[in-house]
Amino acid sequence: MSAPTAVAYFLVFVLSVHSIEANGSADAHSRSKRLAIHPSQWALHLWPGGVVPYDIASHYTDWEKAVILSGMAEFPKHTCISFRPRTASDKYYLAINKYYDLERCFSYIGRQTTFLFRTAQGNIETRMKLDPSCLRFNGRGTVMHELMHILGFYHEHQRCPFADYRDDRDPRVTGSSSHYNYKVYPRSSTFYMGPYDRTSIMHYNFPGIVYPRSYFSASDILRINTLYRCSQVMNRFNRFLNVIHNRILVRNRRV
Repeated sequence: MSAPTAVAYFLVFVLSVHSIEANGSADAHSRSKRLAIHPSQWALHLWPGGVVPYDIASHYTDWEKAVILSGMAEFPKHTCISFRPRTASDKYYLAINKYYDLERCFSYIGRQTTFLFRTAQGNIETRMKLDPSCLRFNGRGTVMHELMHILGFYHEHQRCPFADYRDDRDPRVTGSSSHYNYKVYPRSSTFYMGPYDRTSIMHYNFPGIVYPRSYFSASDILRINTLYRCSQVMNRFNRFLNVIHNRILVRNRRV
């Protein structure tokens, strides 16, 4: 099996203004209607060429901006995804702001393209709210997690296989205000391949599963590169994996 077909990715794109990831809001669940789109529509909600123009609101401190940029900087190290400041010619862009009248930390899933997100200038924003509290502890990892949503990925722990691992007595799974962030989606409404990855940066913390993380898992990298068809990066990453594999074989022969 080729590397791309062996890669797991879990993907839910959102077309509704209500479709967000949120933390800490009592009414978040009731406003989080979700719609998974057909693979034929993915191109509408992926960022062309893997390039994400962004606008970081001026009210962030220099330190807060540095944390946000450090999260962005991890993507081109491992994938063909890049982030750059938006220009006047960018019709679609990522808008990062801490004063949106929404939850403490949230992001839309995939690039938004509907008139609901149109600005007065005619641009279309994909909004991400990052309250400063989101940046204080494991800020880089939080930014990476939210940017994965922006690229089109949803939570790893909402894949069907996680139902075998979770404790249904956990209040996060049984009707808390953030229940929609823990609901396991059926295969019919999600698109993914390969094994469940408990080490993904898209996985929340549960007993026996350590989170937060400030780095990508191997499958996170492969998922991004597969979804965005980063062939050159995939080839380089596969060569790296082959080197590691060969070193392990040599070491085992010596034992």
